Amino acid sequence: MYNIHRQHQALVRGFFESARKMLEDEDGEIHLTHKTTRPFSEWEIETLAQEKGLRLIGLMVFDQLAFPGYSNKKGSGSNCDSNFPIRSAVTFMFKK
Repeated sequence: MYNIHRQHQALVRGFFESARKMLEDEDGEIHLTHKTTRPFSEWEIETLAQEKGLRLIGLMVFDQLAFPGYSNKKGSGSNCDSNFPIRSAVTFMFKK
């Protein structure tokens, strides 16, 4: 589990680094939706963002109904095309 945890953190770090470079001005925002229960809370999303020069400006409970057609999928394994519960997910909002 630990190795997967580190790989996920590396993925999020890379996302933040790329997204930060794409912000054209100080008004731009980066949003990342993520589950907040264990083990997902151990990814330390806010810390990963801070490492890339981003600051948290808000949190919003993720509402799947606000995104018509949204469909989540598992990342790997024999059930990789199946959905998973989105309970306890929030959208983190960051700025430079």
